[in-house]
Amino acid sequence: RRNGLVLFCDLDTVMGVRRKIDGLFWWNDLKRVIAVCAGRTFKIDSGEAITELTGTSLKIGTPVSFQDARGSTHLPILLMANGEKINYTNGTAITAEIADVDAPVNVTQLGIYSTILLANDTAEADGTQVYFSAVGNPLSWVAADYFEPNIKTDAVKVLNCGWGKILILGEQS
Repeated sequence: RRNGLVLFCDLDTVMGVRRKIDGLFWWNDLKRVIAVCAGRTFKIDSGEAITELTGTSLKIGTPVSFQDARGSTHLPILLMANGEKINYTNGTAITAEIADVDAPVNVTQLGIYSTILLANDTAEADGTQVYFSAVGNPLSWVAADYFEPNIKTDAVKVLNCGWGKILILGEQS
């Protein structure tokens, strides 16, 4: 701990044992922190109240990629992935996997471009493909909706969106 900083909250009290944090995300729409620790998802409110969002678990010990979006009902949802299916929550209820059978299954990176969710899938081919959801509905997918580079292909290691651009990086590209 650094001098001058105070402890905001302690997940050890909820977990019962010290574990590494797999991911932290400030969810601006809901003004709360979402934490993933040992595959379990927690919401942390500004009053330091910690509540576990039960449901599906994420992989343990793997960094989590987060992306907030609006669902088909235009309400905020948070999408999370760290090597398996994409999980989502509305921040108050349980976490669940995207049920669409066409959704990518081994996702390590997420991005939002306008209202389209982008996700890599390490299970496909050589990991070069980036899949995209239906416009305005990150929970709806079509298996043939993907793109991939046609030169200097290598597995997607970083996927990010911002300022009207999509950034995709591999080990060599």
